[in-house]
Amino acid sequence: MGTMMTVICEVDQVECIKLGIGVDSTVKIDVDLSTWTEAERSDLASRWNSGKVIGLKIYPPDVSGLLAAVRRRIEQEARWKANEERKNAEVLAIAIEAIRAGNDPYISPNTEELLPDDCKVILKERRDVWDKEKEERKAAREAREMADADAAIARKQRLGEQIKAFLPSAPGLLEARYAAGLADDNEVISAIRERELEAHGVKYTNYDEFMDCEGEVFSVTDEQFERLQEFIKKQLPQGVKIKIFKYVDKGDCEDEGLDEGFIVAEATWKVGEIEITANYQLSAL
Repeated sequence: MGTMMTVICEVDQVECIKLGIGVDSTVKIDVDLSTWTEAERSDLASRWNSGKVIGLKIYPPDVSGLLAAVRRRIEQEARWKANEERKNAEVLAIAIEAIRAGNDPYISPNTEELLPDDCKVILKERRDVWDKEKEERKAAREAREMADADAAIARKQRLGEQIKAFLPSAPGLLEARYAAGLADDNEVISAIRERELEAHGVKYTNYDEFMDCEGEVFSVTDEQFERLQEFIKKQLPQGVKIKIFKYVDKGDCEDEGLDEGFIVAEATWKVGEIEITANYQLSAL
């Protein structure tokens, strides 16, 4: 069998012009493969497609230009490979140093395969600890979720009992409407709140519809402080929490005949499972 073959190559016309050679964009070249090294033949084969050399432009437009282009490509790939090996060696050295120092660097699977045995043992021991801690956190989370679910069920049961106990003394026909399915739990809860507010001589005004709450206030005037004392002296239950908030106009206050904003004291406490809120205007803005 012969070693000669004809190949079609793309030509680097710009470089050929610089050399004073006028040539088409492709050229046919006869190549004696017996004169090429194994690496050169392998590179040519990797670019072979139906008689054409793909992805390689040559100059000059002859066998010497083809061989020079192949050799440049081989040298370039060798440099890439050397750079990659150097980078990998640096990454491996950094990983080894970090692991032995007790740190936890990110390590790719390829780098991990190259680690010395002592580092692999350290990693395995750490991962065993991590896996155990992960399982413990998962178990603790699941336990909390179960406890929260049980607590929610218990709260719902207690709320049901609280509603049931309140209904015989509910105002108007609320008990009858509830029994007929024409009043829901929310209406009963609202009635409980209203009765609790009346019992303590306080009220709740919903400013949210016309006001934006700008947040909690931590400094008040003498006048506002005196009004706060009036609120505190009301018959509020033990353990009540009081905070002061600033509300400002959303733009509808003038239409509603309201001031442009308020400083409001807000008290919260619980009756059974129901949170009660009362508020008291300390001053207008």
